[in-house]
Amino acid sequence: MTAVDVYIPGTSPLHRWDPRAKLMVGALYTASVLAIPVARSWVLFCFGALLVSAFGASRLPAGRVLMRLGPVAGLIGLAGLGMLFEGSPARFVSVSGKAALCAGCGVLMAATTQFGAMLAAMRSFRFPDILTAVSGLAHRHVFVALDEACRMMVAYRCRVPQASPLRRLRHTTRLALALCLRSAMRTERIERCLLVRGFDGVLRTLPLTAPTRADVVATAATAIVCGALLVVGYL
Repeated sequence: MTAVDVYIPGTSPLHRWDPRAKLMVGALYTASVLAIPVARSWVLFCFGALLVSAFGASRLPAGRVLMRLGPVAGLIGLAGLGMLFEGSPARFVSVSGKAALCAGCGVLMAATTQFGAMLAAMRSFRFPDILTAVSGLAHRHVFVALDEACRMMVAYRCRVPQASPLRRLRHTTRLALALCLRSAMRTERIERCLLVRGFDGVLRTLPLTAPTRADVVATAATAIVCGALLVVGYL
């Protein structure tokens, strides 16, 4: 696991939950949250309590979770300010709350599910092969870019051990441009290696085991709760 790896290892029930079930429940939770009318924004607090309970069951480190949710919350807050000034407070609460809950659901799923297992779950639901392949390659490209950035940073510090803040800012700008070019060149080399080894556009993953009875019961219970909250929101 690296510093940019979104998966956090653990032994909680949420980590052991079947990835196909988590994918279904995540999609259902997101759709239910987005379907809540603006006039029933108080139902979002119930969905929020459900999400907080899931975070508690996952036993994830609170510090790492808050670090991931912090930037998302900041972006949501900035985007919601314009709606607060131009629209109504109820719409601001509704849109901001929905965005925060959906983002929190995504963070929870990513932190408790290995990326390979999520790709296998997507393939089991007949997602297009091109979508799963692009998702997998994009995920791996993050580590390629990070490795290239670390190499460039070490080289820069060896060549420029001391510099003024203004000079470092100018150098950092040039390094960022060079990083994009070097990452693209390295990605092309990886592509040629994949083609030479017979890559056909489909990323292979280990097969998923059959879902257990506990997985089915937990999925059904979560679906019932989300459905009940959605019905309450429209009453």
